[in-house]
Amino acid sequence: MSRKKKRIAPITVPNKLVEDPLLNLFLERETLMLTINGALNTRNRNYPIYCNTDKKKRDEFRESLRGQLNLKLEEYLAGEVQDDRHIANIKNLSYTLSRHHHEILFKGKFRIGTAQKALNLYLKYGWARGIIPEPPHCPIDSIVLKEINKYPSDARCEICRKTWTEIDTIEEYLHFIDKARIEANKKGQTLARWELGIWQTATFKS
Repeated sequence: MSRKKKRIAPITVPNKLVEDPLLNLFLERETLMLTINGALNTRNRNYPIYCNTDKKKRDEFRESLRGQLNLKLEEYLAGEVQDDRHIANIKNLSYTLSRHHHEILFKGKFRIGTAQKALNLYLKYGWARGIIPEPPHCPIDSIVLKEINKYPSDARCEICRKTWTEIDTIEEYLHFIDKARIEANKKGQTLARWELGIWQTATFKS
């Protein structure tokens, strides 16, 4: 007889900034590792991240992504960032990494879908750590897409059939952000808090 998997109940911890520099360094490194692994982990064989298996170049690309995320964090540490600036940051992240690492990237591009996942996930962790204000957007991933593409009309929507790794333009990205914002508004929540809720639900179901 199979045994049911024991579920670990979530715990609540005080939202206090860590003042120890060594602990802060550890948290930042872990945050970057989790962010990059989450952004670059895709099962979509038709839209992979890389176009070759050169480990050295992949490592160089990951290091560049770490640097760009760390650089962009400065703006969010300074205070609340509005939609237009956040969108510009996603576009810039996509453009910069595509320009410097096109030879290793699939079709020469660090697609908008992957760029938004990296930046939005990094900011989500920063918000959870209490080092930045609530981010303006949320990561668009398979959990969010499943939640917002649940109506009969979505079956007739070409963009709606895309996975997050296939998102190739900022317009496609904003299409999903607008749909997510409609669902968040129904619950009287911001995008970031709404996504946090559905992510917790999906995670504890699995």
